[in-house]
Amino acid sequence: MPTSEELLELAERCAEKLELEGKLRHVPSFSDAEDQCEVEYEDLLQAIHEDELFAPVDIQRQEQLVEQIAAALPEASRMLIVELADNHARHVWLQQEGAYHLGLAVGRRLDHAANRKLFLPTVPPPDDSFPLGPSANGILEIRLPL
Repeated sequence: MPTSEELLELAERCAEKLELEGKLRHVPSFSDAEDQCEVEYEDLLQAIHEDELFAPVDIQRQEQLVEQIAAALPEASRMLIVELADNHARHVWLQQEGAYHLGLAVGRRLDHAANRKLFLPTVPPPDDSFPLGPSANGILEIRLPL
C-alpha cells in the first residue's frame, strides 16, 4: 500500500489539472473534477487498489452476482437484493462525496492558516530600540524616530 504522502502526491497531480482560473464562480463538483483529471484520478485509484484491502472493484461482476442471487430467490424477494445493491451504491457515492468535500474544506483551512502565518509575522516584544511592535488594537505598527 502506498504511503499517505505518496497518495497525496497522486492527488495533487489531479488537483493541478483542475481549471480554477478565470470566471469560476463555484468549487468544481466531484464529477467536474473527475472529468478534468480523469487519467490522474485513475492513477490515484489504482495506487489505492494495490492494497488487498482495497482490491479493484469489478462493477460488472457485482451486477452479475446481484442478478444471480435475485434469480435464486423467490419472486417476492427478488427486489430486496436489487434494493440492497442500489442502496450500497448510494452509500458509496455518499462516502465519496463526503470525502471530496471534507478534503476541499481541509485544503481551504490549511490555505487560510498558511496565508495567516505569511501575513502576520512574529514580532518580538516592543522596546524602544526595535521599531516594530503591536499597537494597542493589535495591528502591527512601525515606530519611526522623530
